[in-house]
Amino acid sequence: MEEKKEFAFCDLCMKEVYYSKDYSTSMLIRPMKRHHKDVYKHDLEAKAEEKLAEEGKGDAQRSIKPFLVTCPRFEQSLITWMISTYQPLCCCEEKSFREMCFSLNKTCPILSRERIQTLLNEEYTITQKKIKVILKGKYFSITSDGWTSFANMGYVTCTAHFINQETWTLHSIVMGLFEKTGGSTADEVIDYCERQLTLFALSYHEAVSIVTDTEPTMIAAGQIFVQQSLKG
Repeated sequence: MEEKKEFAFCDLCMKEVYYSKDYSTSMLIRPMKRHHKDVYKHDLEAKAEEKLAEEGKGDAQRSIKPFLVTCPRFEQSLITWMISTYQPLCCCEEKSFREMCFSLNKTCPILSRERIQTLLNEEYTITQKKIKVILKGKYFSITSDGWTSFANMGYVTCTAHFINQETWTLHSIVMGLFEKTGGSTADEVIDYCERQLTLFALSYHEAVSIVTDTEPTMIAAGQIFVQQSLKG
């Protein structure tokens, strides 16, 4: 039988996975995200730990840094730019964008939307681990709000605030901005926010206050927050 070069074999589900004629690794990551989410999450965390460890080793070579000229990696620079300027994933596929990149460097890699999604997931995992270290053992306050866009899509955000005890500087970290898949009840707002607290290893024990606006749903959510904190 002729070998199917367009397919790879998945050891996890014992099935063939379309590999494409270009042997694109992005095509292999896609089924991982869909069908093996726990394995994919573990892989992201392992890569984040490795990258953070490499950053920690940088101090050992601090003495030669003034003599080195370093250039940022294209992928990292692109992700940083997309995050800071709220760019859509499709921007990397725009012909004009790619022409601009090639004008700067003819060897600039062409990144697909799937590759951008993978890089964003890796960046989120690294940032999440850094935030966990920052917030560990600190008392914090929570602000939460929900609203509806012009497209009639509901959203909820949850932000943690804390004061640095050494500098008395107020810091605010947005833990999540996400679309509401259900209704707009107080219980659902609580569920959204508690999931964010869990993602960043936070609990009601360190929460000193919870602030919402005076919209009826948020007032009800605030009252449930208080009840939950008393139980915790």
